[in-house]
Amino acid sequence: MRWFFLIMVFLLSLASVHAVSFSYDITAFGVDTQITEKEIVEEQCTSVENATNCINNTKKMQDIKNISWSSTKTIQIDCQYTCLYDVPEFIHPSTVEISNYSISAQDSDEYGIQFKESKQKFTSSSKDKVSVKIKIICSENSCDKNCMVCPDKSCHQPDYQCPESTQFFSLERVDPTVLKRGTNTITILLRNLRLQEVTGVSGEISGTGLKTIESTTISSIPSGERDTLVITIDAQESGKTTAVLKLKVDNVIVNFIQTFTVESDKKEEIPSAEKGNVTKVSEQFEKKKEELRTLQADYLQKKSDGYLLGDVSDTFKKAQDYADKIQLAIVDGKVSDAEKQLILFTSAIEDVKSYLQNAQKKSLGDKLKDNALLISAVVGALVAVIGLVEKQKGKVDALKDKIINRKDTKNEDKKDVTSEKKDHEKSTDKKTKNDYSEKIDKKEKADKKKEKEGDTEKKHIEKKE
Repeated sequence: MRWFFLIMVFLLSLASVHAVSFSYDITAFGVDTQITEKEIVEEQCTSVENATNCINNTKKMQDIKNISWSSTKTIQIDCQYTCLYDVPEFIHPSTVEISNYSISAQDSDEYGIQFKESKQKFTSSSKDKVSVKIKIICSENSCDKNCMVCPDKSCHQPDYQCPESTQFFSLERVDPTVLKRGTNTITILLRNLRLQEVTGVSGEISGTGLKTIESTTISSIPSGERDTLVITIDAQESGKTTAVLKLKVDNVIVNFIQTFTVESDKKEEIPSAEKGNVTKVSEQFEKKKEELRTLQADYLQKKSDGYLLGDVSDTFKKAQDYADKIQLAIVDGKVSDAEKQLILFTSAIEDVKSYLQNAQKKSLGDKLKDNALLISAVVGALVAVIGLVEKQKGKVDALKDKIINRKDTKNEDKKDVTSEKKDHEKSTDKKTKNDYSEKIDKKEKADKKKEKEGDTEKKHIEKKE
């Protein structure tokens, strides 16, 4: 078991190290000055008394050539975070003078490389250093050792400045701020400003002449709620001092600055029994708050399951009021008031517990009663629809009767026309017969037009039905 533990520690230590292995090329550039000597023979002639004398003179001349020179070396390194390397030595002829150096490496998101002094990838000094910086990973998925971790557990680059502590917590009261030499019990009322619950909250006060003896631990503080932390310190030096209040929240340190004054003259100290009562009440209060949170979760579950819960929500509100009064009493050092409110708080919790234990599921009648308004609305809508249908039906029947009456009138008119035709045929007056025939033709055309309009209206009514 011991070996297994040591192996796990070793593996975890390796996992926390973000090292990168890679190679880079460094090239030296210079000029190779090559000098070659040549002998040149020159003939010099002189004339003396019509005679010419010639002498050969030998001269030496230098031929100077500057040839570009370079040499490259490949360097293999294994770097973690920040590393510095010397510029390597290059073997070169004595005629070569090195003027500058350059670095060549593949681009990577994991590291950056350059010369330290020139802050570029080339330099003219052989005493410059090759600087390698490994780009550490600071993200939600991977947070390297040198990353900046803020109180909200967010991970950032090392140069990131976390928001002020007051954006995460609010110190609503620190009491007392005037201390006596010796042991002092300081009560801190703080509120959680974060959007999520925090757990494992403890504290420590440090400053000139101040030393923390012990601190209570708050198991959890829901978002937006407040709670009380009690820290016992030893004040060794009198006078005014600025201290640092460290809140350890989820293994992250949140710092606040607080000023205390330590009195020099000795006054009557608070009895140790009274200090013990403050701690005892605080511990009892923490247990009851945890019990209340459990009951709240049970209440929500039973509410969703359809239980009859009555006015239990009002009892929850009373319990929360008692809790606020207890916290204020503890901060003010009023132990007796805190104990009284704790009794009421405990009674309210017992009432809630009794309500939830005796709660029964809603019957069919209760569910119908709860839905009475919905049922009434549905019935009212049905009645309105039926009335509308009846009203439309009455209009349709009236239109049908009207069409039937028109048809009967038309048939009678046809009979009258036929009778008149027969009487007319018996007439011997040709002029009267022609006039009457014209009259009958007009009347037949008018009847056909009415019949056509009646058929059209009938089709419209049948379509509407």
